[in-house]
Amino acid sequence: MPREKAHDLKSPRFAGDPALEACYDNKRLLRVGDSGPAVVKIQQALIDAGFPLPRFGADGDFGAETKAAVQNYQRAHGLAVDGIIGPTTMGSLDAQFASTPPASFKKALFRDTFCPVNNASNASSANFSLSEFRCHDGTDVPEKFRGNVQQVMDNLEVLRTVLGNKSITINSGYRTPAYNQSIRGAPQSRHMCGQAADIRVSDHTPTQVADAIETLITSGRMRQGGLGRYSSFVHYDVRGTIARW
Repeated sequence: MPREKAHDLKSPRFAGDPALEACYDNKRLLRVGDSGPAVVKIQQALIDAGFPLPRFGADGDFGAETKAAVQNYQRAHGLAVDGIIGPTTMGSLDAQFASTPPASFKKALFRDTFCPVNNASNASSANFSLSEFRCHDGTDVPEKFRGNVQQVMDNLEVLRTVLGNKSITINSGYRTPAYNQSIRGAPQSRHMCGQAADIRVSDHTPTQVADAIETLITSGRMRQGGLGRYSSFVHYDVRGTIARW
């Protein structure tokens, strides 16, 4: 049902998220095909509520597994079963977790003290801007990590050229420790250092992108680092040591 007041979610895990607030205010829906941080929050809430996602977990992609979990949640709570996050389902989830923050909120905040400091006033390249790496909570990349972001940009420019100058979308760049914790990122995620990017490349599958990065690393044209293969995006970071998942 429509809400008259905007931005009125109460749960610590949902409040202030633009996409989820819009769902609650009946201004948008989350459904199969959607992706991003808001989907991660819904997926983690479903898991915490006892509706597991055993195959993909909270991966940020609203696929068939997430739809089925939403339907199971709706069925269990007497809601219309459509597998879509709209105002009623969003309101139900918010009420369930109104006084219960995510488990990660109960621990000490993650720290970025392990990150290499690489001060710079800016970071930019022919096809990337610093704003593209801004944290999803709206925080700009700190100056102490902008040099790290520049390294990521420079390596992605190499990848872009090899892939026919197809556009690269930064799905996730820098993350504050608090934001990284809120989405249950790795405790020492290179996103907190400005050393990582989750990317999508136009007209290329994640497998094609990951294979290209692996080849470029092997040939010495891209920096060694972390390479993560996911169903709808690829993680790449410039940590300098090999890591694969």
